[in-house]
Amino acid sequence: MWTLFNSQSQSAAPVRPTDLSISLVAVVIAALILRGASPARQIEKKQAALLVGIEKRSRSRVEKLIAEDYLDRWEFDKEDAVTTFLDVGSQFIILAVEAVDTETVIADGQATVTSRLQVSGNGGPIAQLVIKRTNKLKAPFVFHWQKTSWWPGSWRL
Repeated sequence: MWTLFNSQSQSAAPVRPTDLSISLVAVVIAALILRGASPARQIEKKQAALLVGIEKRSRSRVEKLIAEDYLDRWEFDKEDAVTTFLDVGSQFIILAVEAVDTETVIADGQATVTSRLQVSGNGGPIAQLVIKRTNKLKAPFVFHWQKTSWWPGSWRL
């Protein structure tokens, strides 16, 4: 049996190899959780989930990422934004949206993700127009994320 201190000591606490293994596994799991909970990682995951939701034309995926008080520069609220994403997406048989030249700035529970979006896919004439116009844009899209609670995954657009 292993002991933590000198084997001559009366207060020696026996340490079994399984205890050490369990402790090591716990430390590794805690480190992985803390890494995944970092704001940069959470924003990266949320941004990717938003693009996947748009690609899949999934109302529920997009709605859960947008804050209830959402309002953009075109004065779209949450419902308008989700409906617009889905209406445009409905013109596609196949839709892929890729973020290019992404830059992320995070400070005080706020995050700004700036990236150009490359759209590709197949669909009717409106889909082809969306692809052409979106891919010609010089100015990047700007996404403003806000942390809504203490929970690491509470970031909303």
